[in-house]
Amino acid sequence: MKTYFIVAAVLAVVGLLPAVYYAGYHQGKTSTAAAFNQAALEHRDKENQLLVQLEKAKKERKIVYMERIKMVAEAADACLDSPVPESISGLLHDASAAKTQPLTNTGL
Repeated sequence: MKTYFIVAAVLAVVGLLPAVYYAGYHQGKTSTAAAFNQAALEHRDKENQLLVQLEKAKKERKIVYMERIKMVAEAADACLDSPVPESISGLLHDASAAKTQPLTNTGL
């Protein structure tokens, strides 16, 4: 009778080993899958934050370029509206007059 109890105990332990192994395996597999899913969610969240920052930077850059174009246009208008200084206008007048005068033959 004693041998039966020992054999039964050994069979119970041997029978439990695969069950414990498979339970631990599946628990580890589930734990790993949950950790992977959590890491994927964190990665997507970080990626979304970076995309929002990129969109903000694009909008700010567009605003800066629009302001720059506006300032250049205003400066160009201001330059065109201001009168030309007398010394420069005299040079321009002399240059345009020299172009219109025909060359005369001095006989040399």
